Amino acid sequence: MSEALDPGVVTVASVHGRHGSKGGFTAYSGRGDRLIVPNRMKEITGALGGIAAIDQKFGFRSAGGSRDLSQAFNMMRELIVDHCILGMEYYSDPEETSDTRFKQEVRTADEVERLYQKAKMILAANQSLLDGVAEALATKGVITATDIAELKEKHKLVCSAL
Repeated sequence: MSEALDPGVVTVASVHGRHGSKGGFTAYSGRGDRLIVPNRMKEITGALGGIAAIDQKFGFRSAGGSRDLSQAFNMMRELIVDHCILGMEYYSDPEETSDTRFKQEVRTADEVERLYQKAKMILAANQSLLDGVAEALATKGVITATDIAELKEKHKLVCSAL
């Protein structure tokens, strides 16, 4: 997912969690300024990539992606509420009402869902590469930027903008 949004950014991907935790992880380099909205949107979409890949492959959303979902929602909420990327009416102040909070949460969920659907479209366009990455991870457990570059040469990468 992240490679389609920002080629060359993934340095390591693993099916094993860090420090014995469940789930895999992906390490990145050169992601750019996290305060720039397009970079943050790529990061959110990337966080949704694992869940979208499971949905794409097996037809259901995995319960194993709760950390990724939490991360995606928190980042989107920050953009909407603190940085007003969708309008000043979503700004949060100390005297916010429950109605304001409800509107913020609904808008956050809508935007995360929009990026989730975009992630699924990107994965569908890169199905061959996704299958190659999945096979490499199943075989090796960990792949590096070099492995990813080789897979991108073998399978056509379709880059995408948000």
